[in-house]
Amino acid sequence: MDYNIDYQEFYNSFPSGFFCSLPDGTIIDANKNFLELTNYSKKEVIGKKKFSDFLSLGGKIYFENIFAPSLKLSGTIKEVNLNFIKKGVLASLS
Repeated sequence: MDYNIDYQEFYNSFPSGFFCSLPDGTIIDANKNFLELTNYSKKEVIGKKKFSDFLSLGGKIYFENIFAPSLKLSGTIKEVNLNFIKKGVLASLS
């Protein structure tokens, strides 16, 4: 059995939108589906946008008052559902 897996290919081809960020929320990588769902290019996002830049007003309030404190306290979050802002349109991402 071949265990040589190209994780970057897996990350980029996964059917959900994923991104990686620094502790301050600055996005340092995003997969193809995240970029397609948000309608941004990699050049517009990487190192320029923060996670919270994609949140609706309600999502920002939830993130700042519930999500971020819980993440700091426990170090992990199992699941969260937030509304993300897509260029010009609201999109729901999980």
